[in-house]
Amino acid sequence: MALFRLTFFYEQDENGWSESIHSSSNRVESLIGQTDVYSINRMRFSDAGTILTHVRISDDEVFRDVILDPISLPRRGQFKAPNEKAESPFTALDLRLLAAPTVQRSLFVRGLPDGQVNGVFPSFTGDFATRYNAWVAILSQGGFSIKNKDRTQIKQPINTISAAGVVNMTSPIPGLGNLSTVQVLGIPRSEIPKRTYTVVNFVDFSNFTLRGYNGPPIAGRGYLRRVVYVLLPIIQAATDFVTERRIGRPFGQLRGRRAVVR
Repeated sequence: MALFRLTFFYEQDENGWSESIHSSSNRVESLIGQTDVYSINRMRFSDAGTILTHVRISDDEVFRDVILDPISLPRRGQFKAPNEKAESPFTALDLRLLAAPTVQRSLFVRGLPDGQVNGVFPSFTGDFATRYNAWVAILSQGGFSIKNKDRTQIKQPINTISAAGVVNMTSPIPGLGNLSTVQVLGIPRSEIPKRTYTVVNFVDFSNFTLRGYNGPPIAGRGYLRRVVYVLLPIIQAATDFVTERRIGRPFGQLRGRRAVVR
């Protein structure tokens, strides 16, 4: 199944950034229409100094991108209040997208007028609020999705894994084959730091290899589960707060670094 991602590229003075969101559609005609609807409404509440330069369509299942440059691009932001400048390049609006109570992600929205994006919890008013809420409503009408692991995939007990990564399972893993991705569960990261592997040399469930396996021999413990991604339609989009990007960190990570596996 194709997992189509729409990526929008923006510029504002010397700064540049991108926003990406998955589409629920598998039809090229629908994808082109979605990019138009998204970009037109997105730029209606963006600062006049913000420019949408180009759009890329890609399939997460295939390492290939398609640059989409409609006649309407580049497209400039259409909202400009008197004596109002664009926001700081180090702040963004955290828009929380929900596909289910436990499936959500943040979309960091930049290039907005400073007078609207102020304080930690902004309250939008007037024409800006009308334009912004119209775009938010489009996101939650089912045409866009969140990519998420398929939690219905069954985990199966490991019989043995050799030091070379040759696996023998006690039961078959449905859908498993060459170049499938599997996740190691139930074994400490201190033993197997890497958690996902690509299956190669697949014969059957009792004879296949994990490419690049970096752990010790395993016997009678742990599980393997096939990693499959699905698209869940967005059912709600809600403004959360204004976040600030720290030097050397992406939006959403305000402090610290990822823990080192020891």
